[in-house]
Amino acid sequence: MKPARTMPWAIPIATAATVALGLQAMRVLFTVLFGVRETRGIVPAAGIAAVVFLAPFGAPVLRRALGAGSAIGLSIGALALGVIWMQLAHPIQLWLVAATTAGALWSWTLLLHASRAHSASGGSAFAVGALIGVGMDTAVHAAFLTWDPIWHAEPAAIATTGAVVAVALASLPATIGTIGSEARELPFRAVAPLSCLGAFMLLQLLVVQNVAFVAARSGISSVDASIAIIAGEVTAIVLATRPPAGPGGLLLAGAILTAAVLTLTWGDPGWLMVTSGMLGAAAVGPLLVAAAGGGQGASRPGAWRTAVAIGLGTTGFLVAALAVQLDVVAPLPFPVEAIPVAAAVLLAGAAAHSARGGSSAVLGVNASRALAIATVVTGAAVSIGLAVTASTPRPEVTRTRSIRVVSWNVHAAVDGSGQLVPDDVANTIASWAPDVVLLQEAARGWPIAGTIDLAAWLTERLDMPIVWGPAADDGFGNLLLSSVPIDSAEVHRLVYGSGPQHRSAIVVDVTVRGSAVRIVGTHLESGTMETRRAQIRTVLSAVSGSDSAIVAGDMNLQPSDALDVAMFRRAGLISAQDVAGQGDRSTATDPGVAGDRPDWFFVTADLAVREFSIGSSRASDHLPLFVTVFVPT
Repeated sequence: MKPARTMPWAIPIATAATVALGLQAMRVLFTVLFGVRETRGIVPAAGIAAVVFLAPFGAPVLRRALGAGSAIGLSIGALALGVIWMQLAHPIQLWLVAATTAGALWSWTLLLHASRAHSASGGSAFAVGALIGVGMDTAVHAAFLTWDPIWHAEPAAIATTGAVVAVALASLPATIGTIGSEARELPFRAVAPLSCLGAFMLLQLLVVQNVAFVAARSGISSVDASIAIIAGEVTAIVLATRPPAGPGGLLLAGAILTAAVLTLTWGDPGWLMVTSGMLGAAAVGPLLVAAAGGGQGASRPGAWRTAVAIGLGTTGFLVAALAVQLDVVAPLPFPVEAIPVAAAVLLAGAAAHSARGGSSAVLGVNASRALAIATVVTGAAVSIGLAVTASTPRPEVTRTRSIRVVSWNVHAAVDGSGQLVPDDVANTIASWAPDVVLLQEAARGWPIAGTIDLAAWLTERLDMPIVWGPAADDGFGNLLLSSVPIDSAEVHRLVYGSGPQHRSAIVVDVTVRGSAVRIVGTHLESGTMETRRAQIRTVLSAVSGSDSAIVAGDMNLQPSDALDVAMFRRAGLISAQDVAGQGDRSTATDPGVAGDRPDWFFVTADLAVREFSIGSSRASDHLPLFVTVFVPT
């Protein structure tokens, strides 16, 4: 076999593009699997996910069958083709996103092996490429207000995805040219730190580089959170292209990352969280380079144990991500916040272990070239994304003594086929030109909703300020949008009782032509009647003493729950749907029974119901409700 040609920039660029594409595909996969879970159950969804994330174990088989160069070419080609296909063919099919994500995992495995087999740079080339890819992904994700461009059909979104695909394909010839002869297998202890790739993915997806999570936890805007995270990621790239950190530097980086994750998951809202996110993103750089590039000395590792280590990492990532997501409905026996903290410790420990085995060489890569390419691609994406997601001017609404309110359980903006459809949600709401919008099951950073920040996306799209009411966790809860000035706003935590989810209510006061109106948006528990009734009492206490009040949301009540409905009636509230003579209509998209209506609109008797409508949108498993009430003087 011919000796490998030295083309050190190729692997970082190929890695950057495949990481940026792969992370987007991964978010789509989790969203589509959420649809599978809702229609077929958790077991099929988890089984499909397990098959996909076991893909790295098959990479050596692909390499042995096709040869190293062809295997890399096929995996990157499959990833590129899958992403373009998903971009152009909506709705996105499960088999397609599963195969595309598997292609990404094959690409990462083969590229990491090729990087470690390259004597000039060890695994550092892959690590720097992964950091650049994460930075590209964050920039593109943020530019499109956390609704990934792959979901969009506009030419600008297609162009953004196409640009990253072009970078991946353009780097292929030079990447294949770096591949040398097959190497001997190293002891597994020398490659075991590569399993930290799973911890790296978990931190990126859930905490440190999750724009929506940082914004929701800190209380700042998604734009500010994006700027802070990207600043940290640029710092990580700069640190990664410098000479390897010594033991003291790695210890410091590990401490900073762990402290950052602790602050982000357990700390109080504020700019300290934002700073922690920025420092945490920066600290990942030297740790990933040490973990991926060290431990091999002058040896060139073989493919099999490298793949096993990476496969264990991706499998661990899946188990941890599922545990975090399922904790809201099946609480873990320990604080769920411990999972990302453990990931940070694992990444720091892997870096220290690798460094003991021999540090990687200084990266033989033109870092300025890599950064220039990443800057051009992400800069273009930011410009295009901001143009695509610019807010739509609100129609002029004639201010009368009426107030128009929408209430809707939006199911995280994931429809029945597992598609992420915030635009459908926004268009449906905008068609009614409401003054106040009450949403339940709004997601901010949840993986199964593509880590979208639905609050940030809707406030920009609808040009309406928001009040956020976290419930199940800080990234999932109630959302209120209002074009009417809000006089006061509070978020009330409801009784947990038998659970399994934490619930909340948003309480705001507005003034309509001099008259005060209290509005409450909530989502009650579907478990035991005792828990739900305790929550109803808390909600009713929030409107006691108010002359004019509206209480709406997913109450998880049926008309047959006469005692629960009577609690509202005794408090002076009447059902707008029943007043409008539509009591027999369902509010569920696919009713389980005739007249299935878990969603309710209650108003005080002084508010005259002028209009009541149930929408027909299939963007959620619930239908939107719209009411116009006349406010007396």
